[in-house]
Amino acid sequence: MKIALSSMQINPGDCQANYLKMQAQIKEAIAMQAELIAFPQNALSGTYLGELWQNDDFCQFADSFNELLIEASDQIAIVWGNVKYRHGHLFNCAFFAWQKETRMKVKHPEHHFMDEALYFEDSAIDSEIEYKGELLKLNFGTDTEADVFNINLDHHPYCRDLMCCLHHSGVYVNALCVESYGKNVFVCPGGPAYYQDGELISSAPFLHDGLTLIDTQQPNHQKHELCELDVMLYGLKTFDAQVLGGKMPWIIGLSGGLDSSVNAALITMAFGPDRVYAYNLATAHNSSATKQNAQQLADALGIRLNNGAITQLVEASRDVLCNEYGYDDSKWPSLVMENIQARIRGHLLSSFAAIHGGVVVNNGNKVEVALGYCTLYGDAIGVLSPIGDCTKCDLFALSKQINELYEKEVIPWNLLPEVSDKIEWETPPSAELKNDQLDPMKWFYHDQLLDDLLSGMDPCEYLRAYQSKELFAGKYGFWLKLYGLDDPQEFVKDFCWFTSTLRRNAFKQLQTPPILSLSSKPFGTIPVIQGHAVYPQCEKLLKEITEA
Repeated sequence: MKIALSSMQINPGDCQANYLKMQAQIKEAIAMQAELIAFPQNALSGTYLGELWQNDDFCQFADSFNELLIEASDQIAIVWGNVKYRHGHLFNCAFFAWQKETRMKVKHPEHHFMDEALYFEDSAIDSEIEYKGELLKLNFGTDTEADVFNINLDHHPYCRDLMCCLHHSGVYVNALCVESYGKNVFVCPGGPAYYQDGELISSAPFLHDGLTLIDTQQPNHQKHELCELDVMLYGLKTFDAQVLGGKMPWIIGLSGGLDSSVNAALITMAFGPDRVYAYNLATAHNSSATKQNAQQLADALGIRLNNGAITQLVEASRDVLCNEYGYDDSKWPSLVMENIQARIRGHLLSSFAAIHGGVVVNNGNKVEVALGYCTLYGDAIGVLSPIGDCTKCDLFALSKQINELYEKEVIPWNLLPEVSDKIEWETPPSAELKNDQLDPMKWFYHDQLLDDLLSGMDPCEYLRAYQSKELFAGKYGFWLKLYGLDDPQEFVKDFCWFTSTLRRNAFKQLQTPPILSLSSKPFGTIPVIQGHAVYPQCEKLLKEITEA
């Protein structure tokens, strides 16, 4: 059978525009002599629409396009995903139409990034389909059946921890779109594929708006891989076009550190140098190395860099607090002045954005957000956090990839660590808000620990694995020894600091900007509980480890 697989870019919430794209691709598929065309799940509407699914008029409007597609099935069979709305009842469905005859399957509501049961009802409707001598089966996601040809529709965001595949014969048609839902910006990468008996035979390019023809009797065996950097750039470009109109300047604080360097490269690659305005907002504690890094990066990317110092504003703030309100700065903890500096930077970046009619990009990485190593209304501002779902380790890898792509040093190499039997930094990570300041994180180790805890790792099981020495044989072993955490007392001290800091800063996790989501557990999809939880079993294990 010749099947046309659609990878059309879906405009969330714009059913009319999506229908016109589908109509054009149906005509194209007929011209290609395809016998069937398959569109992704929720191709007409998008999926992550929140309260729109509770709007009767919108649901009726989305449903109305089903009849138009049924009418278009005279010359080709059409499979698509859309809602069915009847008398206040909303179902998320897959449809098959051939010469105005239809079959349907209802999707069981799931709770992944969105609780579908809030909007969609369940039903056992699952019609059998016989077409061109083949028994076809409509499915969602990666659920398949043996002894039939599966047509799997999906609307699955990119996730570095998971690649979707089928375990039986059929085609997989994922959506191509960017959707914002709550604090998360999701990228569905498209890339439809054909499988025989669970083996990937051919796939279309990811992040590509178009139509791919496969012949199940004579497949072409072309396969394509998905690169996370491409996902990020597609997400940035599409978010910018859909949400901001595609013309606004992007304002970035460029410190010369790793996070802002990677972000500057990302937004320059996505929007071009003319739309990027970079500012080095130096404190009295900034090193010449990071200032040089900022200038080197700006020159390599061809972006504007405006250099200035915030010292006058910092001292003015101190004077107001002391002279107008009577405070004694000699009694303040150092954190007071550190946060004042960070908030002044946020104030200036917001002012620059207002002057240029632009938006500020947030430079925070996932570990910093998790541990609250950021200042509300300071470096926690922004319209979007492109690297908010990236650990520092992810940024190390991304930096190398960006430099390889440019074929020159864009991200300064002095920001990347050298790891042997120890870890060495030419320019170690620092907020540079006080003298000789270094980040408190144990990079690589804390990155991995955060990922595992957010993915549901039981802290007690982790402690038992340390106690039994099993932890040293796996991915943690090298870093535990490198950071001196093979000393039980140091391990317990660090573990207690990390977990308590993570819990204590939940309020910051709730207030950070929207995140370009790349993992299975980005902030915004995880229910955040504020307050201290007591685990007697953990306390017992920590005591045993300390006393061993």
